Amino acid sequence: MTNNTVAQTPLDCFYYWESTKPDAVYLSQPTAGQWCDYSWGEVGQQARKAAACLQAMGIKQGERVCILSKNCAHWMIADLAIMMSGGASAPAFTSMSADDVLYILEHSGSKVLIVGETDNWDQIKDCLPEGLAVISLPGMDIPQADIGWAQLLENFEPVSGNPARALDDELTTIYTSGSTGKPKGVMYDFEGAYHVALNLGDTYRMTEDDIMISYLPMAHGFERAVVDWMSLLAGYRVGFNESLTTFAEDMKQVRPTVFQCVPRLWTKFQEGVVAKFGGQDILSGKLADSEQSDAIKLAIKQGLGLDRARLCLTGSAPTPMPLHQWYEALDMPQCEIYGQSEVLSGTSNLPWDRKAGTLGKPTCHTDIKISDIGEILIRARAMMTGYLNEPEKTAETLIDGWIHTGDKGEIDADGFLRITGRIKEIFKTAKGKYVAPVPIEGHFVSNPYIEQVCLIGNGLPQTVLTLQLSEIGKNAAREVVAAEIGKQVVAVNESLGAHEKMAGIVISAQDWSSANGRVTHTMKIKRQPIEQYFQPLAEGVFAESSTAAHPAVIWE
Repeated sequence: MTNNTVAQTPLDCFYYWESTKPDAVYLSQPTAGQWCDYSWGEVGQQARKAAACLQAMGIKQGERVCILSKNCAHWMIADLAIMMSGGASAPAFTSMSADDVLYILEHSGSKVLIVGETDNWDQIKDCLPEGLAVISLPGMDIPQADIGWAQLLENFEPVSGNPARALDDELTTIYTSGSTGKPKGVMYDFEGAYHVALNLGDTYRMTEDDIMISYLPMAHGFERAVVDWMSLLAGYRVGFNESLTTFAEDMKQVRPTVFQCVPRLWTKFQEGVVAKFGGQDILSGKLADSEQSDAIKLAIKQGLGLDRARLCLTGSAPTPMPLHQWYEALDMPQCEIYGQSEVLSGTSNLPWDRKAGTLGKPTCHTDIKISDIGEILIRARAMMTGYLNEPEKTAETLIDGWIHTGDKGEIDADGFLRITGRIKEIFKTAKGKYVAPVPIEGHFVSNPYIEQVCLIGNGLPQTVLTLQLSEIGKNAAREVVAAEIGKQVVAVNESLGAHEKMAGIVISAQDWSSANGRVTHTMKIKRQPIEQYFQPLAEGVFAESSTAAHPAVIWE
């Protein structure tokens, strides 16, 4: 990917590109519709000044700095500054509760908090640990900040030279979503982060001619890996999304060559395209016409800002086969991927080597095997050094050089991985039969009436599907929603074993949010709280008259 064979850390990679093409654009930031470009040289100068500021605030080797900001150019500049200062980053999500942010600040022992635009500042600002220094990023007016970014650039001279870091220095602690309890701090050293970028970069054949858009939370391991670290290695440009309302226009401005997304958003893109053409039948007719098919495909890609995309990634939840088929017809194959915060290079489908319905083959320089109990194990140099302050959990997860993922899976004869469930999420019905909920839930990802699903059944005679409606579902008549979802439950039941079949449906009155404890800040369901809350309603399913052709539907 680069001509630099000396680089061994993400920071080395940055210095390489800074010296090789200092005037080339690295980061592109929209603000109120106006785009500001930052060259590799300018990013380096700002990062060095911020590093000097951090050192003046007392940051010593290995001490942690928390970044709390929505994705922006200065998030990545601040991250580089922390590396140059000798510190390590411990980012927090902007959608986290005040309690969770406070937990991260205290658990990580962060000495400085760098704050940018965030949804939760009003809840956090009055409960910060005593003695915590605060730096505000551009566009964030924080009266209690010790220094703002503009003042920082004016007051500090850049640290001299190219401060180096040892391979085993901690680069970052990435906090998990906390779907099964308090967030765990996943530690990466500089060598591990470099190999994350190398493994993914080699797999995706990244070059400095690529461009990506950053909009998924940078505090999450995936975005950190493919946008932050991989851009430092391959030397490509990164554009940012300013807000949800500007997403479509920002996509058209950046026109990424590699685009990372989740199935629910790919479904929303599909719904928007179909609506624009007046229905799927009309669109299918146009695509079937050889004289206009290519022009229609190009127009759709241009409308999505994906006319240059050579790689469309999808992950975090199963991508339904109908969605695969729809995008395949547009020459936009969905490449499903798999990984964890603990090992950020796992498996991936590729446009030139893919099998829909699987999670692909191991990424470059990565080994995968299935244990005797069916658990997916991953080994690579691109993995965590351990969980911060939790040696017992580290010992449970990292065994003899292999990450024990907690996922059950199988590898087919062609080398493609499938997930068959979670080791700890399998539950037992009242009939004494075990059920793996994840594969069953995956059937409902593309249903336009459904936003989130959770299959429950622990101690129940049969399984029950609990769900949150999408905006389309909320705006539709109840009888239509019940009929359409019921029809899909019947269809899915036909493919399930007798002990897995769903007896009915429970429809939530409330959205599932991190505030009510039903999902994490990254929108992963919290199975135990959902099971506890909906158990009484689920039991009511069995009091309703239902048949195999007409499962019971309970509205909260």
